[in-house]
Amino acid sequence: MKLPAILFALLAGGALLIAACGGNDSGESDPVEAAELTLDDRAYLGKVEQAFGRSDANFEKFNDLLAESFASPEAILSALVEAGAGTTFDPVLEALKEIEPTERFVEDHQIYVGSYERLVEADQGIGAAAADDDIIGFVLGNMNLALVQGAMTLELSFEACTTLPSQGRLCLPPGELPGGEYGAALNDAMRALSVELGPRVGVLQESPQGVFSALTYLLLYSPVELVALYGAVDTDTMAALADAASAVNDLQPPDAFKTDHERLQAWFDETSDALEALFLATGEDELD
Repeated sequence: MKLPAILFALLAGGALLIAACGGNDSGESDPVEAAELTLDDRAYLGKVEQAFGRSDANFEKFNDLLAESFASPEAILSALVEAGAGTTFDPVLEALKEIEPTERFVEDHQIYVGSYERLVEADQGIGAAAADDDIIGFVLGNMNLALVQGAMTLELSFEACTTLPSQGRLCLPPGELPGGEYGAALNDAMRALSVELGPRVGVLQESPQGVFSALTYLLLYSPVELVALYGAVDTDTMAALADAASAVNDLQPPDAFKTDHERLQAWFDETSDALEALFLATGEDELD
């Protein structure tokens, strides 16, 4: 059983609401903030971007492989191991450790290094799962990569966050958000939800996004594997929704935002009900 179309519509609606809460799709810094960067700051951020680029070659290999046809899921995993699965982030971490941050970015650099240490550890587990033909371990390992990457965006300053590959939407833009304190609190709640929910729902969806999510669409799960996959994400998925819904329900929106706030509350209810029904149905299918 895959996520039904109605649930994708609900999740897409939530993504639009998240964007409306102050997300930034461009990944570009505010002109005023950027002007405050010194030449040394800019040079440092440039070195960081170059460090991130050291994994590009591996990702290009993975993309090329996933465009090919394979006889079995195990053949895909074997090819990915040969292409470097499990070692993708090692050169990035090595490069980051050699960079000396400016005073402004000392804390951000610690977050970079700590996050990439966790990425390297998770990636090693992914490589081991692929070598063992452990489909579920491989997919869940890549989910964990996305969770670490998302958490990193919530910790970094805006300027540091926008150096990350493909994370611009989650970077907190500088300046006051619409709605004042309400808007800021809502933005925090929805950004945290996006980080927690997206990777977990991503391993179940039919529409692949990104190199490793694409693999989940190609794999042919057995009923036992499918139930194991759903069982590995159901509790944390529902908890992430419940935490965000609770945070949103505690907010008092200004009059101008009351209608949208009620729409968001309805989205939480509908999405929670749909996911709960999906997880329940998957378990019942296995019992049958």
